[in-house]
Amino acid sequence: MQLILLSRILIKGDFLRLVKLSSIILIVTSIFISCQDDPTSLGKDFIGNELEIIILSSTEDSLAQHSSSYLVDSLSLGASSRILLGNLNYVKSTMLLRFGIILPDSVRTSLLNKSLTVHSSEVELRPNYRIGDLTQQFDFSVHKITSDWGSAKFNADSLTLLSYEPNELTDQKEISDTLIKFNVHSEIALEWMNALAGDSLAENYGMVFFPSPGTNLIYGFRAFPFIQFENSPLIRFVVENENSKMDTVVATLVFDVHVPEGTPPAIDDDRIQLIAGLGQRGKLFFDLSKLPQNVNINRAELTLQLDTLNSVIGSPAADSLRIQLFADSSDFSVVSNLRSSRLRFDGKQFKGEITQPIQVINKGTENQGMRLILSNEIEALDKYVLYGSKYSNPSLRPKLVIYYNVLK
Repeated sequence: MQLILLSRILIKGDFLRLVKLSSIILIVTSIFISCQDDPTSLGKDFIGNELEIIILSSTEDSLAQHSSSYLVDSLSLGASSRILLGNLNYVKSTMLLRFGIILPDSVRTSLLNKSLTVHSSEVELRPNYRIGDLTQQFDFSVHKITSDWGSAKFNADSLTLLSYEPNELTDQKEISDTLIKFNVHSEIALEWMNALAGDSLAENYGMVFFPSPGTNLIYGFRAFPFIQFENSPLIRFVVENENSKMDTVVATLVFDVHVPEGTPPAIDDDRIQLIAGLGQRGKLFFDLSKLPQNVNINRAELTLQLDTLNSVIGSPAADSLRIQLFADSSDFSVVSNLRSSRLRFDGKQFKGEITQPIQVINKGTENQGMRLILSNEIEALDKYVLYGSKYSNPSLRPKLVIYYNVLK
Protein backbone atom coordinates (compact mmCIF):
# COMPACT_ATOMS: atom_id res chain seq x y z
CA MET A 1 0.00 0.00 0.00
CA GLN A 2 2.86 2.38 0.86
CA LEU A 3 4.61 1.54 -2.42
CA ILE A 4 1.43 2.29 -4.38
CA LEU A 5 0.99 5.62 -2.56
CA LEU A 6 4.64 6.54 -3.16
CA SER A 7 4.26 5.74 -6.87
CA ARG A 8 1.16 7.95 -7.09
CA ILE A 9 3.07 10.80 -5.40
CA LEU A 10 5.96 10.43 -7.83
CA ILE A 11 3.60 10.35 -10.81
CA LYS A 12 1.81 13.42 -9.49
CA GLY A 13 5.15 15.19 -9.04
CA ASP A 14 6.23 14.32 -12.58
CA PHE A 15 2.90 15.60 -13.88
CA LEU A 16 3.34 18.93 -12.07
CA ARG A 17 6.84 19.32 -13.42
CA LEU A 18 5.51 18.58 -16.92
CA VAL A 19 2.80 21.24 -16.50
CA LYS A 20 5.41 23.78 -15.33
CA LEU A 21 7.71 22.94 -18.25
CA SER A 22 4.82 23.24 -20.73
CA SER A 23 3.91 26.63 -19.27
CA ILE A 24 7.47 27.86 -19.64
CA ILE A 25 7.60 26.67 -23.28
CA LEU A 26 4.27 28.39 -23.96
CA ILE A 27 5.49 31.68 -22.47
CA VAL A 28 8.78 31.60 -24.41
CA THR A 29 6.94 30.72 -27.63
CA SER A 30 4.52 33.60 -27.12
CA ILE A 31 7.44 36.00 -26.59
CA PHE A 32 9.18 34.69 -29.71
CA ILE A 33 6.03 35.09 -31.81
CA SER A 34 5.47 38.62 -30.52
CA CYS A 35 9.07 39.43 -31.43
CA GLN A 36 8.48 38.28 -34.97
CA ASP A 37 5.15 40.01 -35.41
CA ASP A 38 5.99 43.35 -33.85
CA PRO A 39 9.58 44.51 -33.36
CA THR A 40 8.36 47.57 -31.48
CA SER A 41 6.63 45.44 -28.85
CA LEU A 42 9.92 43.60 -28.31
CA GLY A 43 11.46 46.76 -26.91
CA LYS A 44 8.53 47.76 -24.74
CA ASP A 45 7.17 44.48 -23.39
CA PHE A 46 10.15 42.15 -23.20
CA ILE A 47 13.25 44.24 -22.64
CA GLY A 48 11.55 47.19 -21.03
CA ASN A 49 12.55 50.80 -21.61
CA GLU A 50 16.26 50.06 -21.99
CA LEU A 51 15.93 49.28 -25.72
CA GLU A 52 13.38 50.89 -28.02
CA ILE A 53 12.97 49.57 -31.56
CA ILE A 54 12.21 52.46 -33.91
CA ILE A 55 10.66 51.99 -37.36
CA LEU A 56 11.62 54.16 -40.32
CA SER A 57 9.30 53.58 -43.28
CA SER A 58 9.56 55.05 -46.76
CA THR A 59 5.76 55.29 -46.81
CA GLU A 60 4.92 56.72 -43.38
CA ASP A 61 8.07 58.84 -43.08
CA SER A 62 8.03 60.05 -46.71
CA LEU A 63 11.56 59.03 -47.65
CA ALA A 64 12.48 60.56 -51.00
CA GLN A 65 13.13 57.92 -53.65
CA HIS A 66 13.68 57.55 -57.37
CA SER A 67 13.89 54.59 -59.74
CA SER A 68 14.70 53.81 -63.37
CA SER A 69 15.74 51.08 -65.80
CA TYR A 70 18.94 50.71 -67.82
CA LEU A 71 20.62 48.33 -70.28
CA VAL A 72 23.99 46.60 -69.89
CA ASP A 73 26.31 46.15 -72.87
CA SER A 74 26.45 42.36 -72.76
CA LEU A 75 25.60 39.25 -70.75
CA SER A 76 27.60 36.04 -70.24
CA LEU A 77 25.04 33.89 -72.04
CA GLY A 78 27.53 31.05 -72.49
CA ALA A 79 27.29 30.41 -68.74
CA SER A 80 23.51 29.91 -68.84
CA SER A 81 22.03 26.71 -67.44
CA ARG A 82 19.30 26.94 -70.09
CA ILE A 83 19.30 27.53 -73.85
CA LEU A 84 16.38 29.34 -75.47
CA LEU A 85 14.70 29.26 -78.86
CA GLY A 86 11.72 31.21 -80.19
CA ASN A 87 10.05 34.60 -80.57
CA LEU A 88 8.22 37.11 -78.41
CA ASN A 89 7.10 40.55 -79.49
CA TYR A 90 10.18 42.11 -77.88
CA VAL A 91 12.85 39.44 -78.46
CA LYS A 92 13.99 36.66 -80.81
CA SER A 93 16.31 33.92 -79.58
CA THR A 94 18.52 31.80 -81.84
CA MET A 95 20.14 28.62 -80.48
CA LEU A 96 23.36 26.74 -81.29
CA LEU A 97 24.18 23.17 -80.22
CA ARG A 98 27.15 20.86 -80.68
CA PHE A 99 27.12 17.24 -79.52
CA GLY A 100 30.06 15.04 -78.62
CA ILE A 101 31.01 11.69 -77.10
CA ILE A 102 33.97 9.40 -76.51
CA LEU A 103 33.17 6.69 -79.03
CA PRO A 104 33.42 2.99 -78.15
CA ASP A 105 36.54 1.36 -79.64
CA SER A 106 34.47 -0.93 -81.86
CA VAL A 107 32.59 2.00 -83.41
CA ARG A 108 35.77 4.05 -83.78
CA THR A 109 37.51 1.17 -85.56
CA SER A 110 34.63 0.72 -87.98
CA LEU A 111 34.62 4.45 -88.72
CA LEU A 112 38.36 4.48 -89.42
CA ASN A 113 37.91 1.44 -91.68
CA LYS A 114 35.09 3.25 -93.51
CA SER A 115 32.81 0.29 -92.77
CA LEU A 116 30.22 1.89 -90.46
CA THR A 117 26.69 2.55 -91.68
CA VAL A 118 24.44 5.09 -89.98
CA HIS A 119 20.88 3.82 -90.09
CA SER A 120 19.34 6.71 -88.15
CA SER A 121 20.25 9.73 -86.08
CA GLU A 122 17.71 11.61 -84.03
CA VAL A 123 17.93 14.68 -81.83
CA GLU A 124 15.76 14.87 -78.70
CA LEU A 125 14.98 18.15 -76.90
CA ARG A 126 12.78 18.29 -73.81
CA PRO A 127 11.54 21.78 -72.87
CA ASN A 128 12.07 22.86 -69.26
CA TYR A 129 10.94 26.49 -69.75
CA ARG A 130 8.05 28.06 -71.65
CA ILE A 131 6.97 31.64 -72.21
CA GLY A 132 4.48 33.24 -74.58
CA ASP A 133 1.32 31.96 -76.23
CA LEU A 134 1.25 28.25 -75.39
CA THR A 135 -1.72 27.69 -77.73
CA GLN A 136 0.49 28.37 -80.75
CA GLN A 137 2.42 25.70 -82.64
CA PHE A 138 6.13 25.98 -81.97
CA ASP A 139 8.36 25.82 -85.06
CA PHE A 140 11.94 26.41 -86.19
CA SER A 141 14.47 25.62 -88.91
CA VAL A 142 17.74 23.81 -88.12
CA HIS A 143 20.93 23.91 -90.19
CA LYS A 144 24.39 22.35 -90.22
CA ILE A 145 27.05 24.84 -89.07
CA THR A 146 30.15 25.00 -91.29
CA SER A 147 32.37 27.36 -89.27
CA ASP A 148 33.94 26.97 -85.85
CA TRP A 149 32.44 28.64 -82.78
CA GLY A 150 32.50 28.48 -78.99
CA SER A 151 30.10 29.39 -76.21
CA ALA A 152 32.31 31.95 -74.46
CA LYS A 153 31.50 35.55 -75.46
CA PHE A 154 29.29 34.42 -78.35
CA ASN A 155 26.81 37.21 -79.16
CA ALA A 156 24.71 38.75 -81.92
CA ASP A 157 27.82 39.97 -83.75
CA SER A 158 29.24 36.44 -83.65
CA LEU A 159 25.98 35.17 -85.13
CA THR A 160 26.34 37.40 -88.20
CA LEU A 161 29.75 35.82 -88.87
CA LEU A 162 28.52 32.25 -88.51
CA SER A 163 28.37 30.16 -91.68
CA TYR A 164 25.89 27.33 -92.18
CA GLU A 165 24.22 25.34 -94.92
CA PRO A 166 21.07 26.98 -96.31
CA ASN A 167 19.08 23.75 -96.46
CA GLU A 168 17.79 22.15 -93.29
CA LEU A 169 19.64 19.11 -91.96
CA THR A 170 16.33 17.35 -91.26
CA ASP A 171 13.24 16.34 -93.18
CA GLN A 172 11.06 15.19 -90.31
CA LYS A 173 10.11 16.91 -87.05
CA GLU A 174 7.84 15.97 -84.17
CA ILE A 175 7.06 18.95 -81.96
CA SER A 176 5.07 19.01 -78.73
CA ASP A 177 5.32 21.04 -75.54
CA THR A 178 7.09 18.16 -73.76
CA LEU A 179 9.31 16.63 -76.47
CA ILE A 180 10.84 17.80 -79.73
CA LYS A 181 12.40 15.18 -82.03
CA PHE A 182 13.88 15.42 -85.50
CA ASN A 183 16.14 13.31 -87.66
CA VAL A 184 19.54 14.34 -89.00
CA HIS A 185 20.42 13.36 -92.57
CA SER A 186 22.61 10.27 -92.50
CA GLU A 187 25.53 11.78 -94.45
CA ILE A 188 25.77 14.65 -91.94
CA ALA A 189 25.50 12.28 -88.99
CA LEU A 190 28.28 10.10 -90.45
CA GLU A 191 30.54 13.13 -90.90
CA TRP A 192 29.99 14.16 -87.31
CA MET A 193 30.82 10.66 -86.09
CA ASN A 194 33.98 10.59 -88.24
CA ALA A 195 35.03 13.89 -86.68
CA LEU A 196 34.47 12.41 -83.22
CA ALA A 197 36.62 9.43 -84.24
CA GLY A 198 39.50 11.76 -85.08
CA ASP A 199 39.20 12.10 -88.86
CA SER A 200 40.90 15.43 -89.63
CA LEU A 201 38.97 15.80 -92.89
CA ALA A 202 35.59 15.61 -91.15
CA GLU A 203 33.92 18.51 -89.34
CA ASN A 204 31.54 18.63 -86.41
CA TYR A 205 30.49 22.20 -85.72
CA GLY A 206 26.97 21.31 -84.69
CA MET A 207 23.70 22.93 -85.65
CA VAL A 208 22.00 26.32 -85.49
CA PHE A 209 18.27 26.77 -84.82
CA PHE A 210 16.31 29.76 -86.12
CA PRO A 211 12.80 30.38 -84.78
CA SER A 212 10.10 30.55 -87.40
CA PRO A 213 8.72 34.08 -87.84
CA GLY A 214 5.18 34.95 -86.82
CA THR A 215 5.13 32.93 -83.60
CA ASN A 216 4.92 34.27 -80.06
CA LEU A 217 6.39 31.37 -78.11
CA ILE A 218 9.78 30.48 -76.65
CA TYR A 219 10.99 27.14 -75.31
CA GLY A 220 14.02 26.57 -73.12
CA PHE A 221 16.14 23.44 -72.78
CA ARG A 222 18.76 22.25 -70.31
CA ALA A 223 22.22 23.49 -71.25
CA PHE A 224 25.56 21.68 -71.07
CA PRO A 225 25.65 19.86 -67.74
CA PHE A 226 28.51 18.58 -65.63
CA ILE A 227 26.31 15.52 -65.18
CA GLN A 228 23.71 14.16 -67.57
CA PHE A 229 20.03 14.61 -66.69
CA GLU A 230 17.00 12.83 -68.11
CA ASN A 231 15.83 15.95 -69.92
CA SER A 232 19.25 16.97 -71.31
CA PRO A 233 19.43 17.38 -75.11
CA LEU A 234 20.97 14.44 -76.96
CA ILE A 235 21.46 12.89 -80.37
CA ARG A 236 21.02 9.15 -80.75
CA PHE A 237 22.86 7.32 -83.55
CA VAL A 238 21.84 3.81 -84.62
CA VAL A 239 24.73 2.26 -86.53
CA GLU A 240 25.80 -1.05 -88.11
CA ASN A 241 29.36 -2.32 -88.47
CA GLU A 242 30.95 -4.56 -91.08
CA ASN A 243 29.85 -7.65 -89.15
CA SER A 244 26.18 -6.58 -89.32
CA LYS A 245 26.21 -5.78 -85.61
CA MET A 246 23.79 -3.01 -84.66
CA ASP A 247 24.74 -0.50 -82.00
CA THR A 248 23.26 2.65 -80.46
CA VAL A 249 25.51 5.58 -79.60
CA VAL A 250 24.19 8.55 -77.63
CA ALA A 251 26.03 11.88 -77.85
CA THR A 252 25.40 14.74 -75.40
CA LEU A 253 26.00 18.47 -75.45
CA VAL A 254 29.55 19.80 -75.37
CA PHE A 255 28.88 23.37 -76.55
CA ASP A 256 25.69 25.43 -76.51
CA VAL A 257 24.58 29.02 -76.49
CA HIS A 258 21.50 31.08 -77.25
CA VAL A 259 21.48 34.58 -78.69
CA PRO A 260 18.56 36.86 -77.71
CA GLU A 261 18.06 39.85 -79.98
CA GLY A 262 15.55 42.60 -79.39
CA THR A 263 14.75 46.04 -78.04
CA PRO A 264 13.03 46.52 -74.68
CA PRO A 265 9.57 48.06 -75.10
CA ALA A 266 9.18 51.68 -74.06
CA ILE A 267 7.94 52.06 -70.48
CA ASP A 268 6.56 55.00 -68.50
CA ASP A 269 8.98 56.59 -66.04
CA ASP A 270 6.72 55.57 -63.16
CA ARG A 271 7.70 51.91 -63.72
CA ILE A 272 10.83 49.80 -63.45
CA GLN A 273 11.24 47.31 -66.30
CA LEU A 274 13.54 44.30 -65.98
CA ILE A 275 13.99 41.95 -68.95
CA ALA A 276 16.00 38.75 -68.71
CA GLY A 277 18.15 37.91 -71.73
CA LEU A 278 18.31 41.52 -72.93
CA GLY A 279 20.19 42.78 -69.87
CA GLN A 280 17.63 45.36 -68.72
CA ARG A 281 18.14 46.05 -65.04
CA GLY A 282 16.83 48.49 -62.44
CA LYS A 283 18.13 51.34 -60.30
CA LEU A 284 16.51 52.28 -57.00
CA PHE A 285 17.51 55.03 -54.57
CA PHE A 286 16.15 55.97 -51.15
CA ASP A 287 17.22 59.12 -49.30
CA LEU A 288 18.34 57.79 -45.90
CA SER A 289 19.26 61.17 -44.38
CA LYS A 290 16.42 60.78 -41.85
CA LEU A 291 18.18 57.72 -40.41
CA PRO A 292 20.32 58.80 -37.41
CA GLN A 293 24.03 57.96 -37.51
CA ASN A 294 24.54 56.48 -34.06
CA VAL A 295 22.09 53.60 -34.41
CA ASN A 296 22.04 49.84 -34.67
CA ILE A 297 20.18 48.51 -37.74
CA ASN A 298 18.24 45.44 -36.60
CA ARG A 299 16.50 44.72 -39.88
CA ALA A 300 15.65 46.35 -43.21
CA GLU A 301 13.00 45.07 -45.62
CA LEU A 302 12.33 46.06 -49.23
CA THR A 303 9.11 45.34 -51.14
CA LEU A 304 8.58 45.83 -54.89
CA GLN A 305 5.08 45.42 -56.34
CA LEU A 306 4.55 43.77 -59.75
CA ASP A 307 2.53 45.36 -62.53
CA THR A 308 0.97 42.09 -63.68
CA LEU A 309 -0.79 43.56 -66.74
CA ASN A 310 2.45 44.69 -68.38
CA SER A 311 4.66 41.80 -67.29
CA VAL A 312 5.38 38.67 -69.36
CA ILE A 313 6.48 35.81 -67.12
CA GLY A 314 7.59 32.33 -68.15
CA SER A 315 7.40 29.02 -66.38
CA PRO A 316 9.31 28.58 -64.18
CA ALA A 317 9.33 32.22 -63.12
CA ALA A 318 12.26 34.01 -61.53
CA ASP A 319 12.45 33.06 -57.88
CA SER A 320 14.04 36.33 -56.77
CA LEU A 321 15.73 39.64 -57.46
CA ARG A 322 19.36 40.27 -56.53
CA ILE A 323 20.08 43.57 -54.79
CA GLN A 324 23.56 45.13 -54.84
CA LEU A 325 24.82 48.55 -53.77
CA PHE A 326 26.19 50.81 -56.47
CA ALA A 327 29.76 51.94 -55.92
CA ASP A 328 29.23 54.38 -58.79
CA SER A 329 25.75 54.61 -60.28
CA SER A 330 27.06 56.52 -63.32
CA ASP A 331 29.03 53.53 -64.62
CA PHE A 332 26.83 50.91 -62.89
CA SER A 333 29.72 49.45 -60.87
CA VAL A 334 28.81 47.87 -57.54
CA VAL A 335 30.44 47.48 -54.12
CA SER A 336 32.52 44.37 -54.75
CA ASN A 337 33.09 43.15 -51.19
CA LEU A 338 29.38 43.05 -50.31
CA ARG A 339 27.32 39.96 -51.09
CA SER A 340 24.01 40.29 -52.90
CA SER A 341 20.75 40.46 -50.99
CA ARG A 342 17.70 38.66 -52.37
CA LEU A 343 14.05 39.63 -52.66
CA ARG A 344 11.89 36.52 -53.03
CA PHE A 345 9.09 36.50 -55.62
CA ASP A 346 5.63 35.26 -54.63
CA GLY A 347 3.85 35.94 -57.92
CA LYS A 348 2.72 39.45 -57.00
CA GLN A 349 5.71 41.09 -55.38
CA PHE A 350 9.41 40.81 -54.64
CA LYS A 351 10.12 41.07 -50.92
CA GLY A 352 13.12 40.42 -48.73
CA GLU A 353 15.71 41.53 -46.24
CA ILE A 354 18.38 44.07 -47.23
CA THR A 355 19.77 44.68 -43.75
CA GLN A 356 23.44 44.47 -44.67
CA PRO A 357 23.36 47.09 -47.47
CA ILE A 358 21.53 49.55 -45.19
CA GLN A 359 24.04 48.87 -42.40
CA VAL A 360 26.91 49.56 -44.78
CA ILE A 361 25.38 52.87 -45.88
CA ASN A 362 24.69 53.83 -42.26
CA LYS A 363 28.35 53.19 -41.39
CA GLY A 364 29.57 55.69 -43.95
CA THR A 365 29.53 54.15 -47.44
CA GLU A 366 28.19 56.70 -49.92
CA ASN A 367 24.59 56.02 -50.83
CA GLN A 368 24.54 55.69 -54.63
CA GLY A 369 21.43 53.52 -54.67
CA MET A 370 20.82 49.87 -55.45
CA ARG A 371 21.05 47.67 -58.55
CA LEU A 372 18.16 45.29 -59.31
CA ILE A 373 18.91 42.12 -61.30
CA LEU A 374 16.60 39.20 -62.06
CA SER A 375 17.82 35.89 -60.65
CA ASN A 376 17.19 34.24 -64.05
CA GLU A 377 18.75 37.04 -66.10
CA ILE A 378 20.71 34.75 -68.45
CA GLU A 379 18.41 31.69 -68.26
CA ALA A 380 15.12 33.27 -69.33
CA LEU A 381 13.45 35.99 -71.41
CA ASP A 382 10.89 37.14 -68.82
CA LYS A 383 9.76 40.75 -68.60
CA TYR A 384 8.98 42.03 -65.09
CA VAL A 385 7.43 45.48 -64.80
CA LEU A 386 7.45 46.93 -61.28
CA TYR A 387 5.73 50.00 -59.93
CA GLY A 388 8.35 52.71 -59.56
CA SER A 389 9.01 55.69 -57.33
CA LYS A 390 6.79 58.07 -59.34
CA TYR A 391 3.72 55.85 -59.45
CA SER A 392 0.51 57.72 -58.59
CA ASN A 393 -0.55 55.27 -55.87
CA PRO A 394 2.01 55.60 -53.02
CA SER A 395 1.06 52.21 -51.58
CA LEU A 396 2.36 50.49 -54.73
CA ARG A 397 5.70 52.31 -54.87
CA PRO A 398 8.89 50.58 -53.67
CA LYS A 399 8.68 50.30 -49.89
CA LEU A 400 11.64 50.29 -47.52
CA VAL A 401 11.13 49.64 -43.81
CA ILE A 402 14.07 49.90 -41.38
CA TYR A 403 13.99 48.70 -37.77
CA TYR A 404 16.69 50.21 -35.56
CA ASN A 405 17.55 51.23 -32.05
CA VAL A 406 19.59 54.19 -30.84
CA LEU A 407 22.95 53.26 -29.28
CA LYS A 408 23.53 54.63 -25.78
